[in-house]
Order: sequence, then C-alpha cells, then structure tokens
Amino acid sequence: MPNEIDVLALYAGRIFVIECKNLPFKHGMQEIGNELDEFRKTGYKSINNKLRIKIQSVKDHLEVILSYIGIESTELENHEPIGIIGQMIFPFQMC
Repeated sequence: MPNEIDVLALYAGRIFVIECKNLPFKHGMQEIGNELDEFRKTGYKSINNKLRIKIQSVKDHLEVILSYIGIESTELENHEPIGIIGQMIFPFQMC
C-alpha cells in the first residue's frame, strides 16, 4: 500500500483511516498557522489528497486488510472507509 497510514481503526462496523498531526507541539503562532494552511490547500500534494489516496488504497486492499485482522466483509456496516484528520495526543509524564 502506498504511503503510511497513521491509524487504521475498526469501530462499530466502520473502517476509519486517521491522519494524525502534532499541532499542539508547534512552537509559535506562525508555525501553527502554516500547519493549518496545509489543510486548506488543494492539489496533488495537499493533506486532503494524501488522505484520499490512503482511503483509496484501503478500498483497493480491503479484503486483505480484513483477512489480516480476522473479520469478514459482511461484518462491516459500511464498506466505505472514512478519513479523519486528527491531533496526536501524548499522555503527560508523571514525575
């Protein structure tokens, strides 16, 4: 499969393709603004298009993925993977 999928989740009969970004770890408003601008872009290298390519890859290899995780396609409520762009959250460390 092309590209790297950050998280592939199965929940309530649906497949979620999740792209994670580290927005809270940017150091300044300019860096956060630049990252948010990436979500608004269109075209081949845009975040949205990259997610679309990952979703298509999951569709193209759905039977292999389902076989790997040990479920039948009949167990899915919807055969259409859903793309989500989320924020990585890391647990705090206790001293």
